[in-house]
Amino acid sequence: MKFINRTSEISFIQKEVDASKSSFIIIYGKRRIGKTELIKESAKNRKLLYFLGRQVNNKDNLDQLSKTCSVFFNEPILIGQPFLNWDQFFSFLAVRLNKNTLIVFDEYPYFVSAQPGLSTIFQKWWDESLKKISFCKFILCGSSFGMMIEETLSEKAPLYGRRTGQIHVKPLSYYNSWKFFPNLSFSKFLEFYSVTGGNPEYLTRFSSYKNIDEAIEQEVFTTHSPLYEEIDFLLKEELREPKNYYSILKSLALNRNKISDLIEQTGIEKSSLHTYLYYLENLGLIEKEIPITEKHPEKSRKGIFRIKDQFVHFWFQFVLPFRREIEIGELNFLMKKTREDLPKIIQENYQRSATEIIIRNERVIGHIERVGRYWNNEIEIDNIGLNENRKEIYFIECKWSNKLLGGNVLKELISKSQRVDWNKGSRKEKYTLLSKSGFTQELIQKSKKDKNIILIHEDKLI
Repeated sequence: MKFINRTSEISFIQKEVDASKSSFIIIYGKRRIGKTELIKESAKNRKLLYFLGRQVNNKDNLDQLSKTCSVFFNEPILIGQPFLNWDQFFSFLAVRLNKNTLIVFDEYPYFVSAQPGLSTIFQKWWDESLKKISFCKFILCGSSFGMMIEETLSEKAPLYGRRTGQIHVKPLSYYNSWKFFPNLSFSKFLEFYSVTGGNPEYLTRFSSYKNIDEAIEQEVFTTHSPLYEEIDFLLKEELREPKNYYSILKSLALNRNKISDLIEQTGIEKSSLHTYLYYLENLGLIEKEIPITEKHPEKSRKGIFRIKDQFVHFWFQFVLPFRREIEIGELNFLMKKTREDLPKIIQENYQRSATEIIIRNERVIGHIERVGRYWNNEIEIDNIGLNENRKEIYFIECKWSNKLLGGNVLKELISKSQRVDWNKGSRKEKYTLLSKSGFTQELIQKSKKDKNIILIHEDKLI
């Protein structure tokens, strides 16, 4: 896999590894997000003692650990006399550990599943022996978000309080994702990004295609492609009652995004629904949105939910409802529907990417402290940016169409802005328009005379 960015994460890991004290780092994040590649990139020029958890029994895991240690430490006796339990393994490690060695347990939840109580054994050896070895450097890594929290990060976890750092590996930003497609224009890449999101594995798979239609047909609408069943595996691996999560995500894909909508659509009781939503949020699959101007967002009842992960959203719109057609290879209708609906999905992702675009140009636009969507009972605005200290408010509208944006769009945005109740009478208002196809000459001339009107063509300031 092509490795891009993650500079802050690499810097943190290398700093921990180079420190003159023991280190114990927890790395977690969903499937195919690039955790293993991050570790390998961080371990360059270092000895890497790497153990990969598998869905096998405990004896098989210990046998594999014995073989790995036999090669790494040049101890052939371990082939004929493998570790019989984890205490033997940790005892061996405490004696034979070398300097400049990074020890990694990848897919740690698989080790725990095969050996209940492993984290407690780990805790004992860390507290009594391993942490006292200044060059002992551990990384525990896993895709199962729930189990990583339960075993390592929550207050009740056996290993709670032992870590010297943790990294939640998240999707790449828009601009870092674009680096997988260096020859594509902004608009062409946005088509791909609207399906893959910032997942390095998905980006890598799609990067060999020049056309988004072909990429979707070959990588998603083909039964033997890993991405066809990707979300099935993700949900079944992470969640105990996947059928309820399927119902919630299916409803959100249809824009049924209020609590009342979800209760009606899924039949799940309100008390249980909040628990399901909490887990989906923690997994990074959905997000809760509150109008950006709310003074106390944590208490607001105006929240709505939407699918955050682009590929999950695409999968629930075009794979789950059309599995019969995909299974029997009848793709003409589905590809036609995808082509018709994709512009709307791209529009939504252009709106999401606007935050990055604006921050990238803030030296000219001005510093914005917070950006988010806005809506009330009368109006909806794509994004609003706020600077509380300077009492500046940026009204932001994004249009992904083949038409030039004219003064009518600006006029409508100004009209809507007057119905936003935030520091009225003392605020400084700015209007930002983002357009796929550019702007009329009349609007461009107007923006040159009024510095409070900001025009962005795709992602470039006019």
